[in-house]
Amino acid sequence: QTAHGGNCMIKTVFFDMADVLSNGWEEMKAEICSVLGLSPEELMEAIERFKPLLGIGRIPFSDFAVEIGKRKGLNAKQVMRVWKNAFNAHMHKRREVWELARALKAHCRVGILSNTHEFHAALYREKGFYGEFDPVILSCETGVRKPDARMFSIALEKAGCTARECAFIDNRMENVQAANAFGFKGIVFRDATQVKRELEALGVNV
Repeated sequence: QTAHGGNCMIKTVFFDMADVLSNGWEEMKAEICSVLGLSPEELMEAIERFKPLLGIGRIPFSDFAVEIGKRKGLNAKQVMRVWKNAFNAHMHKRREVWELARALKAHCRVGILSNTHEFHAALYREKGFYGEFDPVILSCETGVRKPDARMFSIALEKAGCTARECAFIDNRMENVQAANAFGFKGIVFRDATQVKRELEALGVNV
């Protein structure tokens, strides 16, 4: 089935994961900082420094964990245990967005297009967050990150449709702008009600 509306025919809707389908990062970050004795600024500085290579699978998360641990006399396994515990305690499904995604599946294909690293990808899989979506396209597996146009090209290949047949929902303006430039129908996420309204304006039955 496809969703029709005017000149628009959406066959696939892609969602970002973090801060769209899931939330809890701020609480997770606070717990990591508290347990490891880091300031939020220290943690974010390390994340930003490692993100470009970590997010495309060029280096393992354990390298990042070694760097964090060095500051506090901890090994990578200890840091990764703290990280996993915080993830499992605080990262959860944003219920109303999940319900929207499930409703969309009656009318079109629903996938994930997400920048993430291999450790978070494994934790999301353990929690069953990816199981309801197809295709699932992750930067750590593709070797490129949004807003790189190659990420959107891979998405089309996996979905088997054209750019004008895809909607894309992300909380970051630069990613949505890149998707629009590629021909997708991009939506900047604010909340589920707003996304539902914008999808309906594209002719998608929800």
